[in-house]
Amino acid sequence: MRIAILILLCASAMASTQLVSVEMTVEQGVRHWKLSAGLQSDAVAWANYTNALTSTGWTFFHGEVRSTAPLADAAFGLGYAEGFVTQDLIYAAFKNFAATFYQNATAPSMRI
Repeated sequence: MRIAILILLCASAMASTQLVSVEMTVEQGVRHWKLSAGLQSDAVAWANYTNALTSTGWTFFHGEVRSTAPLADAAFGLGYAEGFVTQDLIYAAFKNFAATFYQNATAPSMRI
């Protein structure tokens, strides 16, 4: 079984492409996660993110998971990769939300 997910995100950021892998090890029943640049052969998940906003108006996220990985581990690993490569867009969305909904009030704490 092979799982592939394509998500189109529309947001503003500088043009770039990132390819990352997420590896998982288990020591004494505890999962340890490691994110690395590029493709790693023993990864649980891989993500390729391209921001083509200035040329096409879209950003592209493509993720794949190892078919032999337990579904929960694969989903966590892919979510970890997606969060990493889109962190600038997530922060920009938060700032936009705060500016829109806290125009005449004290802004919420920026500590997360």
